[in-house]
Amino acid sequence: MLKARSSNKKVSYKKIPYKEVCETSPGVDNKKIWVKISRLLIRYITRIIGYKKSINILNFISNLLALSNNNSKNLHYIKYLFEINKSRLEYLYSLSKNELVEAVYKKNIWAETVLEKSYSLRSRLNAKAYLSLLSEYGFFKSEIDRLNCEFRKETNKKFYIYGPNAKSEPSLKYKDYTLVLMKPMKSDSLTFQEKLLFINSSYYVDVVSKDSNIKRELIDNHDKVYVSCRESVLDNNFYRAKFPLVDNISGAMGLGRVLYNLMHTYGKFSCVVEGFDFYLDGVPYGDYYPSLTRQKDNSLSEQVICSGLAYHDALYNFLYVKSIINHLEVIDSYDFKKVIANTGKEYFSALSKARNFRTLGNI
Repeated sequence: MLKARSSNKKVSYKKIPYKEVCETSPGVDNKKIWVKISRLLIRYITRIIGYKKSINILNFISNLLALSNNNSKNLHYIKYLFEINKSRLEYLYSLSKNELVEAVYKKNIWAETVLEKSYSLRSRLNAKAYLSLLSEYGFFKSEIDRLNCEFRKETNKKFYIYGPNAKSEPSLKYKDYTLVLMKPMKSDSLTFQEKLLFINSSYYVDVVSKDSNIKRELIDNHDKVYVSCRESVLDNNFYRAKFPLVDNISGAMGLGRVLYNLMHTYGKFSCVVEGFDFYLDGVPYGDYYPSLTRQKDNSLSEQVICSGLAYHDALYNFLYVKSIINHLEVIDSYDFKKVIANTGKEYFSALSKARNFRTLGNI
């Protein structure tokens, strides 16, 4: 059975202003006056009176709009905005009460609405991918066909995927493997045959792109540097990572994105996975990991961490990695195997003890 690890290190709190969700699709203008008014209404009602009362107000407005016989695309989208944001608030409200399983069922309703009513193909595909994965692991009542993502090719390459919460430096036992890092590390012991670096869009935009010395250092110290972003213009010698399907409902986090990229590039492979515990440690990032979550006193914001887990969906990410790992040969990786072997409900039980989702109520 999973157990959350505790730590005496400081985790602090930081208020993140609530913002509504919307979608991008042909023929929909999120800046059109009535759409913008609707979005701002959702945003500021929630910020001022909180989740619970806002749910009732959005539900009332949604029912009122449903009485209209106007079938225009704009009105349909406005009705839809109130409906999905109400469902999202129900999801966040359940999380803020630390009722994680209840939150899943609220999100399922949100995803079903997207699947049925969204104009956005990407949003509908994201909802389908989410519901089909949850259905496979018993968190959604109906069966939905999985999107075809079979990987037929294989490679003899072996990867050592080193994450944000390892308890020791990368082991030279695997020096003949390709070392895969999630953030740049300064260490004299990183004498590996090949090194790949994956960084997210925020780190690239806020840190790397603003400092030519850092750019040069990353390029010189790694065989390839991938950036997980869809829109930023990348400098020479930085490569855009492939993205698993992502939208408002869910999106793969660090390990899921790396596994997805490696499998698309090389096919099935063998790997060691270290330093990934799906946020079950009291402090989820080691001192060596330069997370932008860190504040001036080097503490970590619990609300920022929980907001990220809510946005990407912690359960989805756990199950997503679990489904990919079934196609790989995982070598050693004893701590990782212990975690990934658990059921979704066991993972949620441990996560509810490790993280303080009640900080999400501080909007």
